Amino acid sequence: MSQQDTYKTQLNPEMTESSELDNMKLDVYYRGTSFSTKASSLPFHIGRDPKTCHLTVENKTASRNHCSFILKNNQIGLEDKSTNGTSLKLGQANSVLICQDFMPLSGQGYIKAGEDIDLNDPDIIIFKVTR
Repeated sequence: MSQQDTYKTQLNPEMTESSELDNMKLDVYYRGTSFSTKASSLPFHIGRDPKTCHLTVENKTASRNHCSFILKNNQIGLEDKSTNGTSLKLGQANSVLICQDFMPLSGQGYIKAGEDIDLNDPDIIIFKVTR
């Protein structure tokens, strides 16, 4: 084979990104209500303000626009925009506090605006990211 016949294997990032986004989905469960959205339809806002948030929580420690599920670098994640932070628990791991930051998500987990996570709390928000 001559040098003119040499082929380079390469990935077309535009094709990869769109097909991954088409399959990614976010499900959110709160107080017996479920919300489902495709990754391409994000952001999904959580807070006390019913005019700007998809999910309104009644929590003294939650901000009006507390946090959002967003798409960043082709990954669904949680972005905190609050003063008090957002507690996040992924799977069996210990919970962490995110404050003014982004955390990529996978699988299933729990969040609580401005407070520690108690799995028996009826105001806990459950999420599931599927690909």
